[in-house]
Amino acid sequence: MRKTYLALLVFILFINQGFAQSSELGLLLGVSSYKGEINRSLYNPRAYNLAAGIFFKRCMNSHWSLRLGANYGKIDGDDAGSDDAFQQFRNLQFKSTILEAHAMFEFNFFQFQTASENSSRATPFLYGGFGVYRFNPKGLLGDDWVKLQPLGTEGQGTSQFPDRKKYKRTQLCIPFGGGFKFKLSNRFSLTVESGARRIFTDYLDDVSTTYPDKNLFSSCQWIRCSGHER
Repeated sequence: MRKTYLALLVFILFINQGFAQSSELGLLLGVSSYKGEINRSLYNPRAYNLAAGIFFKRCMNSHWSLRLGANYGKIDGDDAGSDDAFQQFRNLQFKSTILEAHAMFEFNFFQFQTASENSSRATPFLYGGFGVYRFNPKGLLGDDWVKLQPLGTEGQGTSQFPDRKKYKRTQLCIPFGGGFKFKLSNRFSLTVESGARRIFTDYLDDVSTTYPDKNLFSSCQWIRCSGHER
């Protein structure tokens, strides 16, 4: 079992508009990915998808601020693209949307506020906080993408594995990361940021433990478009 421990969200562009010295509103555009059973590296360029979001920031002073936001992204994985022989034989694939809401604290190393005349022109920063997210892994069956969680693909809810319960698709996470902020004017700033989410489920890609006896299920739940069986 390869533990799924990170849902990575890398946001490369923030456009912040400071509409008061103590408040900012921003939009973001970036990419999202994950590390888990199917995608085993955060540095796989084929596993990145577009992500976007919006946030409101309350600046408590020039160093500390509270950020409330919502992000939307996608993650996916495909064993067929792996160099690992086991993954190629297993031949699983999935995709999922990620919808996240979060509350985080930001710390600026230098004094920085978009709407402040006394702000520095640039600063590195760190952030951390709490979030809640919704995911919904799907697998390709013929020409259709089928929701995997209701199927109990690892025997959840069967007599063979009575201790396995179906995982919840709404989960908590701990976002953390950092980057750099650049002041463009007293109304706009640009942020380059990289961040990760510590998650508490191993089923982000619907793969975690062992496969049950396929005879317990109807074949339509297990045959993938490739012709391989889970």
